[in-house]
Amino acid sequence: MLTATVQDYDSMGRTQDYWQCTPSNCGASSIWHSNYLYKYTGEVYQWTHPAGYTLYNTISAARRITQIQSSLVSTYQPQYPAQSINYTPWGAVSQLVNGDAGSGAEAEETYMYNNRLQPAVIELGTTSLPTLYSCLVYDYYGSQPQGCSFPSSGTNDNGNVM
Repeated sequence: MLTATVQDYDSMGRTQDYWQCTPSNCGASSIWHSNYLYKYTGEVYQWTHPAGYTLYNTISAARRITQIQSSLVSTYQPQYPAQSINYTPWGAVSQLVNGDAGSGAEAEETYMYNNRLQPAVIELGTTSLPTLYSCLVYDYYGSQPQGCSFPSSGTNDNGNVM
């Protein structure tokens, strides 16, 4: 079985081009290729997916991605796969909006953390109904949370989800 991966680097040592083939496409002209462009501060602001479309990252002054735009727009692929991305003070994603791909409503993801910066509640829904699609509650204390409420804290958090 023939497989291969080749990378080309820019002058800063970052991946600029990435080629990959698997047994299904090695030896053919359809080898997967990705291309990456970087801001002078090091963030990827544009990259080409092996399927041929391009993704554009909007970067904030704090050097965080705040929006992702796609050149491929269809019934199943929104122009903005992620937008309005917000972060906690320590840099973890706290909220983002997933683009509308024909369903009529954008999905909103919300991430809440406990005082040890561990994920505690992850919600997926809409702006008006934050838990419409899903709600995950991580309990580190053995408090058995009810519904989609923030788990009560305790003293036996060893970092493992109970």
